[in-house]
Amino acid sequence: NTVYDFGDAFIYLLSRVNSDMTLYINYAQYTWYDHGKQPNKNFFTETTGIQIVNGIEYDGTTQERAYQIQTSDQLARVIYLVNSNLSYTNANGSFFYKDAFYKIISDAIDLETKFWSPIGGYAGTSFDGTIFSGTDDYRTTTHRTIKNIYMDPYEITLSNGVVISNLAQFATGIGFIGKSVNGLISNVKLNNVNVVYERETSTNIGGYIGYADGARVFNGQITDGTFTLNTESVAGSIIGYADNGSTIFKVSSNTNFVINSNNCYVGGLVGNNNGLVNASYYNGKIVNNNINVVGGLVGYNNGIINMSYVNANISTASLNNVGVIVGFEKLPSEIINSYFVTGKLDDGVNPPYSGTNEKPVGSWIEDNEDYDIELVGVQDSYKGFNFENIYTMTNNGPVHFAPVFDYTSA
Repeated sequence: NTVYDFGDAFIYLLSRVNSDMTLYINYAQYTWYDHGKQPNKNFFTETTGIQIVNGIEYDGTTQERAYQIQTSDQLARVIYLVNSNLSYTNANGSFFYKDAFYKIISDAIDLETKFWSPIGGYAGTSFDGTIFSGTDDYRTTTHRTIKNIYMDPYEITLSNGVVISNLAQFATGIGFIGKSVNGLISNVKLNNVNVVYERETSTNIGGYIGYADGARVFNGQITDGTFTLNTESVAGSIIGYADNGSTIFKVSSNTNFVINSNNCYVGGLVGNNNGLVNASYYNGKIVNNNINVVGGLVGYNNGIINMSYVNANISTASLNNVGVIVGFEKLPSEIINSYFVTGKLDDGVNPPYSGTNEKPVGSWIEDNEDYDIELVGVQDSYKGFNFENIYTMTNNGPVHFAPVFDYTSA
């Protein structure tokens, strides 16, 4: 006699009725991708890719002609167009929607009513374009917000044996964007990002991008959220796997992690870094309940971390490959001008580690002797700072400066 009410977030299908009138109902997640399958006639003409807003024509081919995104319905349609690898043709040529420019013009887009489906990363697709708000130099301190992102790509078995299952497989990555090749997301804030991962196969999980192949996240913020990992995965609140020179610049994250599985690579910002983490910081709590590679900024680092900062409470079942800044460092790689707040690492057995007892890097392997870990230190005085104005790190404290910086090529 139990009644389950999941509202609009699930699809209900009556499978059979027994002679005693017992109803058997199948449940499946109803995602924004499912919603986006329905053509949005008020968005644009999809065969030509032409959108007209206030008499101005846009076709997504340049930043100035970027599609104007104002509603969750429009964003859902973008998921469908990208994940279906669809193209359009007009007087300017032929183009794929995955390569287009999209500008968020609404102050906030709320995704609370349905489960999120990553843009790209489904069935071999990727998002290789640009999603942005603000001005074209990426220096604005005003962000457009996308809020209430729920990603539950796993099965739930209820007390009466009913199974809720998300049938869509995003093998490459899970995030706001599942997979991006040379794409860019800039000046977009994510609020209330919640991911619960429990499947049979490993994947890459990030708040912004699950798997980034030469992709970039600039001037971003995640103001709150929780990542719960019940299956082996590579996860970071910004990017799960940052490959082939992928870059995050001037981003911040206030999120938490709960790691119940083993064999995970987890970082406060990036799970596996083969790129650049620059002028960024993480603030949050990481609970590691198993044997994993865990770092306050980066889990596994094979790239560069520069001018970045972490204030993470890390409680861990094992200290192996767990560090306040990096869990595992593959050398040669670089950690430069980066700091952490002391007294935040606790294995539940020894007194909380602090000062000289702490491990900025959990462990490392040397490819050769040419490596650089410099100015990694303890700076309790930095716990209140942010990157609304950029700071460089020195042993004498933060120094303000306003650099001339080419954001588009960072």
